[in-house]
Amino acid sequence: MNLEKAAPMLRNTGLNSSEIYLDLGYENLSSFIQSFKQVYGMKPKQYQLDNLNV
Repeated sequence: MNLEKAAPMLRNTGLNSSEIYLDLGYENLSSFIQSFKQVYGMKPKQYQLDNLNV
């Protein structure tokens, strides 16, 4: 899966998880959130709030 693409998308585009998970190859939102949390230690929404560059 493309979690390395997810972080910049969350930081730089303002899109949320429900808008990007399909583009990254995930079949459902919950599997994307779970995978993201395993790699980054937080849910995508929290990551985005902490790192938003828009």
